[in-house]
Amino acid sequence: MNAIAKTVPVPALPRALTVVGDRDARAVPAGTGVATGPLSAQMFLASQADNENTVMKAHYGAGVWSHWHSHPLGQILYILSGVCLVQRRGGGVFRAQAGDVVWLAPDEAHRHGASPDGPMSYLSIQGVMRGEYSRWLI
Repeated sequence: MNAIAKTVPVPALPRALTVVGDRDARAVPAGTGVATGPLSAQMFLASQADNENTVMKAHYGAGVWSHWHSHPLGQILYILSGVCLVQRRGGGVFRAQAGDVVWLAPDEAHRHGASPDGPMSYLSIQGVMRGEYSRWLI
């Protein structure tokens, strides 16, 4: 006897041109276990469908770091303001400032944060694989 699997719709990106304004994406505090201090995020485009992207803006308080994590299809950070410190596990700390782009390879364990001198924000793009775009390594 063959069982028929029930398909559950997976949230995906819009199928037509869509503009998401900065005011449309409300900044929400990050969940526990994500960072060492105040961190909020604005999700502009969210998907759980494989090979699609998520796009978000993150706002870090001065000196706040994310916890160690990775992304199954890598991550692009476009630094919007402040100074972003980026570190891959076992490596040194890199410094990126407003206007710089950072590439983090697939499954590369890393963390990023704001310098102690002030807050920082970036736009982040990461692909989805098997329904996830981030893996927290804590």
